[in-house]
Amino acid sequence: MELKPEDLASFVTAQSSWIAEAGTYKISIGASSLDVKQSAEFQLNQDIIVKKVQPVFKIEKEFSDLKSKK
Repeated sequence: MELKPEDLASFVTAQSSWIAEAGTYKISIGASSLDVKQSAEFQLNQDIIVKKVQPVFKIEKEFSDLKSKK
């Protein structure tokens, strides 16, 4: 089995990019999380920009997260 940076990437809005972030990753293989047969850890030493995209909507005003009214 081979993992590619694309498999680890998440979208970072501030950079308009899909990025595989630096850090320690753990892979577990098994029938379920309670039945792990094998696991391994590996280190990604630096961020990898997998794909840079163009912002679709330009934010004209900054806003804070929506909160429910009580």
